[in-house]
Amino acid sequence: GEMDIEAGMITDGEVAGDDRVRPGRIPAGEYATLSYKNHSIRANGLLIDWTAAQGRAFDQEDDPAGDRFASRCEINITDPRREKRRKEWIVQLDFLLRSEQQPTLRGASHG
Repeated sequence: GEMDIEAGMITDGEVAGDDRVRPGRIPAGEYATLSYKNHSIRANGLLIDWTAAQGRAFDQEDDPAGDRFASRCEINITDPRREKRRKEWIVQLDFLLRSEQQPTLRGASHG
């Protein structure tokens, strides 16, 4: 099905937007994090299962079209310009956790 995905990169400062690009920020908060090489589906499942085993939940809302996360990042630690073999890339997953003080989605942009 369709997915609403944002792609981004870290910059040294504020960036002006245009008709195709808009500036944004990753929401502050506590994140569940896992780094992996290869096996992306397994890594996502492990992080989801570990978070539930800790009695925590992601900052997300269920939606008939699919889950909506306030912040769910997959960060390429490996520079793909230097390592062409995707199976060798190290990727870091960062999923924003729901805090007890903020029980609903925060910081999410819905377009």
